[in-house]
Amino acid sequence: MQIKGLTASDQEWRYDRVRNFLKAKGLKAMLVCGEACREANIRYFTGQYHRIGLGVNYVLFPVKGEPILFTATPERVFNLVNYQGFVNDHFLKDARILSIENMVRAFEGNELTMSSVGLTFDFVSYHDYLQLRERLPKIDFIDITSDYKLLRAVKSEGEIRLAQESARIVDLSWERIGQEMRPGMYEHEVMAIMENVMWQADVDKTFNQSFCSKKDISRPTWPSTHSPNVIKDGDLFLAEITASFGGYYTQKVSLFSFGKPDPVVQEMFNVCEAAHQKAVELIRPGLNTKDMITTMDRTINDAGFLSTTQFPTGPHGHLMGLDVDEGTFMPAQDFFLEAGMVVAIHPGAAVPNWVVGENAMFGPGSVYVVTNDGAKSLNKTANGLVVIG
Repeated sequence: MQIKGLTASDQEWRYDRVRNFLKAKGLKAMLVCGEACREANIRYFTGQYHRIGLGVNYVLFPVKGEPILFTATPERVFNLVNYQGFVNDHFLKDARILSIENMVRAFEGNELTMSSVGLTFDFVSYHDYLQLRERLPKIDFIDITSDYKLLRAVKSEGEIRLAQESARIVDLSWERIGQEMRPGMYEHEVMAIMENVMWQADVDKTFNQSFCSKKDISRPTWPSTHSPNVIKDGDLFLAEITASFGGYYTQKVSLFSFGKPDPVVQEMFNVCEAAHQKAVELIRPGLNTKDMITTMDRTINDAGFLSTTQFPTGPHGHLMGLDVDEGTFMPAQDFFLEAGMVVAIHPGAAVPNWVVGENAMFGPGSVYVVTNDGAKSLNKTANGLVVIG
């Protein structure tokens, strides 16, 4: 079986990681929960094309036996029919109606009623949890939320190939808007160009944001057609270009200037670009991302600007994969990189005593695979400030 670059060996590699984790923790199974806006918990087992729709889904993964998906509520049985109709697009074949009764039966059928079971608490319904505790009082549910995220963070060779293709499409979109953006266009028209490139390249999801302003482009968002923003000479344009190909997200955070930028803007960008590059040079297995953040902040602060830690812009960086953000890097939190992780880096800067509207920016940003030899860039396009006109 091959699903747009993923093979049975990718599935086997993934499932083996989970089983080895469960054995090492002394757990007999894990129960994971995902919801519509964050589907990765579930897609890790089903394959990357499952859509949760409304509410939540669960997967029960025993050390021995096959995983079970609980996906459609009794009042929306058609969701289960849809899954079964496209079952060849999925790794996981055993899909059942989501109900506490069906979940209890699955625990009983796998002889798990007196076991330690890992549970992801980040999306689980409290009502469901209480019912499971009541119906299965001898199960010891252990919080594995962080552990499971780490399992998903390391990618197989097939997953990295999909990420490479995703980045290629992101780069195509970046090139196209650089060619076609002009003063007088609306911001949402530029977004339409990005989307058009991506859908023609066979993406399955997008997460494109932008921001256009004379000075402050530090907070990317979704442009609106009911409050249209027209691009003018002298404006700065932030494009956060993000595509999912075969279920795997990559992105590029790029900055454009319509005409020669103000010297302060150019200096801020140069400092952010230098901070980005210093962070990339540090990337290797075992790196504590807290140290990487410190390096970026110091580079920006030494140049006289506020760093990402000091004003409200996007994060310094994060993991990517089945979700846009599979783990945000935090200044005061230890997180150690491993080979096979996919990492986005995008520092930001602002002028001293910054308030909304004063000079500030988010980015530049690109995506990298962590290898034993350091960082391998998935984006092939440059991180420079692009001047149009």
